[in-house]
Amino acid sequence: MSEKENGLWSFAHLSFQEYLTPCYWVEQKLTQNWRFLVDNSWWHETLRLYIAQADAKDIVLACLQQNSVASLTLASECADEALKLDSDTRQKLWDVLEDNVESAEIARSELATEVRLARRLKNLQRVTDIAKAV
Repeated sequence: MSEKENGLWSFAHLSFQEYLTPCYWVEQKLTQNWRFLVDNSWWHETLRLYIAQADAKDIVLACLQQNSVASLTLASECADEALKLDSDTRQKLWDVLEDNVESAEIARSELATEVRLARRLKNLQRVTDIAKAV
């Protein structure tokens, strides 16, 4: 932490803020209006750290309501990493992601396919990064 001005402190690294925010939410049992956070990629790491400590249901449902590539990608990551996610919510998510890939409705199919692609792209490593690790 560093003092920006008298009595005003900030974190030297964003990672501390991203970690401590969900810890505070869990400790204080705070609920958020998740809908406003799930479509903003700036909050995604914080939300993923939160669901690793809490029930992911409300966040996944907010993602399903937003129904965008960013929010559904986050929802699928949450389903993978959640401390707790009930089976009904998990099934709703998979219905949207899996069933819609082959949907006759082009918009649904495109959305589900873009989410799959976004997830795959996040997991790709550059060949130069792999070579450096070896």
